[in-house]
Amino acid sequence: MRYAGFWPRLGALLVDAIVIGIPLVSIFFWAAGWGSKTALASVTASMTILGAIYYIYFTGRWGQTLGKMAMEIRVTKIDGARVTMREGFLRHMVDLVLAILASLGMLVALYSISLVDFESKGLFDRIKLLQSTEPPWARWNHTAQNLWVWSELVVLLLNKKRRALHDFIAGTVVVHVEKRVSAI
Repeated sequence: MRYAGFWPRLGALLVDAIVIGIPLVSIFFWAAGWGSKTALASVTASMTILGAIYYIYFTGRWGQTLGKMAMEIRVTKIDGARVTMREGFLRHMVDLVLAILASLGMLVALYSISLVDFESKGLFDRIKLLQSTEPPWARWNHTAQNLWVWSELVVLLLNKKRRALHDFIAGTVVVHVEKRVSAI
């Protein structure tokens, strides 16, 4: 097994961001600019759920997201066996919990703002208003998300198998897909 390091994994993350992240973020900004608190709340909840489904399902079903497929890397168990939905869930559970908390923080902020105040602002002022009215625990959650991301990177760079924290939690490793040579 050839372990996948930082660059192929970053490439996969960027492809996944294009595939799922850009459409979802675009819808978020559209909803935030539209002026409807209900639309923004719906989009926020949908983004969290769809992101979780994408990563957990693709990892559990194929051992790869579309980004990992493009970069020709795969998630396997430590012994090289195929991963299951259980490993897919375990790999992404910390991200999922942090994303749910971030969404809840935004929803609390959203519903603490009057409709008149929300609708009287432009897009970027609405986002600033949401950030300023988030509950204190939501701000701590943002810090926790940053700490999680950086600790993932540090751990990945400091071990031979290039396992991130979520790999240790799930008992997985990311490897390069072995190309099969066909006989003529």
